[in-house]
Amino acid sequence: MSPRRVRISVPRRAAVHAGWILVVLAAAGIGWGVGQLGREPAVPPPSAVVVLERSPVAEELPGPAEETPPVPAPEPRPQPRPAVRKPEPTSDPAPVVVVEPEPAPEPGTPALVRALRASKLAEDGDDGAAKLEAAALLSAHPSYSKLVDAFLHDDPDKVLAWLTALRVLQLAGHETICRDVARELKLSYAGTERVVESIREWRILHPRIVSVESSIAEDRYVVVTGTIENPDVTDIRRIRVRVEALDAAGNALDTTTVRVRPRLLPPGASATFQATFKRLDPTTVLRTRATIVEWESEAPGEG
Repeated sequence: MSPRRVRISVPRRAAVHAGWILVVLAAAGIGWGVGQLGREPAVPPPSAVVVLERSPVAEELPGPAEETPPVPAPEPRPQPRPAVRKPEPTSDPAPVVVVEPEPAPEPGTPALVRALRASKLAEDGDDGAAKLEAAALLSAHPSYSKLVDAFLHDDPDKVLAWLTALRVLQLAGHETICRDVARELKLSYAGTERVVESIREWRILHPRIVSVESSIAEDRYVVVTGTIENPDVTDIRRIRVRVEALDAAGNALDTTTVRVRPRLLPPGASATFQATFKRLDPTTVLRTRATIVEWESEAPGEG
């Protein structure tokens, strides 16, 4: 029996061929996929890699923050000092007491030069500076004999050394020892005009007022009494004293001159004086003042 031929139409034949083509392609795709499972992914060569400097979507996509270089800390600026506020003065400030230090001896200056400088300051009327200079000398040479030795070291003239040391004692305010030394010098060198003249010029042995008292007599008069002493080594006579009555401002309301009794005053002796103001209202007199204005001494020219 011969096989039976089956006739297939053209459209049906085209569909069969297309199905076989799809089967072959599917099998090839499956085979290629299975082969790719065992192979490493291909890495493009370095020349084929393009690095974009900036992605157009970098601002939209979050990513790791870029490292920025550290910013140096600013240098500290010098801070201005706080203003010091001075205390405001109060209505009743405390008194300020200024204590002047004792002047230190000047190194290298001869003692005799310093003593003569102090005497010159006193002659010019600067008693404060003269006293400071004399005090500094006594601080370095704390006695009359040591002053004399220091002056003799600068100049061998003994009379000059003795008189200069006497002057330093007077300027420093040591009146009692100054008078004692002056009496000894005047007795030892009574005929030396240099000694007598210096002591007279410095008024060391001049008569001096040692006390003054005021009182009211009969509720109408102001009476002033006082005592005078002769520290010299010779007699003095005819001493006259000016007495003043002063008001609260220190102005002289009245002035009178009186003599001392007794008229002759030996060395070391004392005498008294008295003045009466009859034309003044006692209630206006605050204080009184007495000054020796005239006297005569045994040595010529000493009064």
